[in-house]
Amino acid sequence: QGSELSILKGASDTLNHSVFGVEVEVNILERYKGQNYFSDVDTFLRLHNFELFDLERRYCKRDGLSNIGAEKGQLTHCTALYFRSIKATRNLILMLPIDKRIDYLFHYIFMLMLYGYADTALVFLKKNQDLLDSEQFNEFSRFIMKHAQEPFMLFGRRGSYKLWKLLEMFARICKPRSMQGVSGDVYLGNF
Repeated sequence: QGSELSILKGASDTLNHSVFGVEVEVNILERYKGQNYFSDVDTFLRLHNFELFDLERRYCKRDGLSNIGAEKGQLTHCTALYFRSIKATRNLILMLPIDKRIDYLFHYIFMLMLYGYADTALVFLKKNQDLLDSEQFNEFSRFIMKHAQEPFMLFGRRGSYKLWKLLEMFARICKPRSMQGVSGDVYLGNF
């Protein structure tokens, strides 16, 4: 708890050569003695060519006053999601032997797809089209497009936005409150 930056620093070599994504808890307020803050972790990961994609935020009420005021307390910590930049990933892949490039390319695309970032996966694929033959490129494109649409098949139909807003309002009304005064985002990424 609070030592995430030390762990990342100890894994610098691994971060530079074989990691495509990082999911890490970051602190906004002091929660642990000697901890690092979000800004420290963010700076470190950006220096290692990672880009912030999402924050799963956590809010805490003060002094156990969970039933006072609205649901959210102050932002205290988050789970941060980073992916290696497209340019840095391409450079990493180009340093590999030719027989390993497609595996790395697929792993990066798959990681992006696991978190619902089909747009980034498709841009990455197009920027690396020169590393694939046309059959491989088409296969990857079909994979991305097929899995990009599945979770959202219901949406896009007439009236679905109004239905979604109504269900979202109903969910907020019915959501139980934490006895400890902790609230936050439901998920990280797009799913």
